[in-house]
Amino acid sequence: MLFRSAHYYLNSSLNPHREEQEQKKHFNIGRAAHHLLLQGREGFEEQYAVRPERFPDFRTNATKEWRDDMIARGMTILTDEQLYDISGMAKSLARNPLVKAGILDGEVERSLIFKDPETGAWLKSRPDCIPNASGDVADLKTTTSVATSSLQRTIEDYDYAMQGGLVSMAFDQVLGITLETFTLVFVEKTAPWCVRVVTLTPEDMLRGTMQIAAATKI
Repeated sequence: MLFRSAHYYLNSSLNPHREEQEQKKHFNIGRAAHHLLLQGREGFEEQYAVRPERFPDFRTNATKEWRDDMIARGMTILTDEQLYDISGMAKSLARNPLVKAGILDGEVERSLIFKDPETGAWLKSRPDCIPNASGDVADLKTTTSVATSSLQRTIEDYDYAMQGGLVSMAFDQVLGITLETFTLVFVEKTAPWCVRVVTLTPEDMLRGTMQIAAATKI
């Protein structure tokens, strides 16, 4: 757990000596996909800039100047190819029976902030969707593959059980709701944009909550 704290602090806004991070393409498409798929076009143009057609790449000085100007304004750069994949993801998700049934419906991108009863530390959870009438939470994830072996590694590498544990704690402390299930809706970032839905087990959730408790003490 200590090594995780060191990695977290390296790029944390709380670290006065952190280095500026370059925009990473796989993060860009993930953030943009979340925005378009969950919130629609509203506010999209204020946060994302699509590389103009007159710039086929970023090799020329003119392209680099445009890119640097956009980044200086706080914009995230996307290409037409990335928007094509985001559109493919949206269409694939729309065909999924659980998505059709409303698994991703609810209050989008709302922060739940609370004080940990044991340590007094302030904690924040920001699930993709807070359901309107249940304790069943779903979170949208973009991924490279929905194959079983790949998803197992992804769930472990990104500690999604800890995310589920934190959502569970936030629901209890802020909303007074017992979290019933925490479901991950995975969609591939490239064609054919397959979708797979995975619900974490109660054992996963318990382990995640215990990890959150240990991390908060550190």
